[in-house]
Amino acid sequence: MVLYDVPGAPSRISEVGPGSSQWVPAAAELASRLLGPTPERLRHTIGVAEHAEYLSTVLNGELGTTLVAAAWLHDIGYARRLRETGFHPIDGARYLQRAGWPPEVYDLVAHHSGARFLAAAMGLESALRPYPFVIEPLSDALTVADQSSGPSGERTTVERRLADQLRRHGPNSPYAQTYPQRGPYVRSCAFRISALIQRTALPGSRASGSAKGVPAAEDVTRRGNAKPLSALPFPAIGS
Repeated sequence: MVLYDVPGAPSRISEVGPGSSQWVPAAAELASRLLGPTPERLRHTIGVAEHAEYLSTVLNGELGTTLVAAAWLHDIGYARRLRETGFHPIDGARYLQRAGWPPEVYDLVAHHSGARFLAAAMGLESALRPYPFVIEPLSDALTVADQSSGPSGERTTVERRLADQLRRHGPNSPYAQTYPQRGPYVRSCAFRISALIQRTALPGSRASGSAKGVPAAEDVTRRGNAKPLSALPFPAIGS
């Protein structure tokens, strides 16, 4: 895996030219520059991007590109220079919006991994409101890529990641306060992506970007016989 380390990485998407073909290299360079001072955070981001690259294979080309770009950018709000609200999904999305990135990328960043539940607990609902959220394969896949990559980019399961967040942030944290809502949401993302992977394993089948045919969140409790995401063999990308 190439670690992008370009001091002059473009901060505005307009600098890399039109079209989505340049989104991923531009996102990787930008994330590496902003998160370089925090190596563990950058390693996590690389792990999420690798996982997103694998998950992108069940999406159309444009959607897959959007997913991988958003994966590289999902945690840039942790960079000290970008902090405004102190909540990294919003701070990252605000920066990307100002820098001219398309809404299909910064909306994903704003809402990754159930950010709306945490924002509500932190009193930041109004700050998140400008960024619409839709349950769809793209948002599901970004959440799964993030929630199955550990703090240093190591592969983990959704259940272990949720448990680790509770342990690291503590019983009085927004993670603990929102766990009854956020935990089931993250699991439902994993279920839908697992179902999508199994469904699109058939030759010639690709996701259209619509959630049509993908089980809804309420189906999670009714479809206990579905194979969980953690049981699926994900190959290491770039290894």
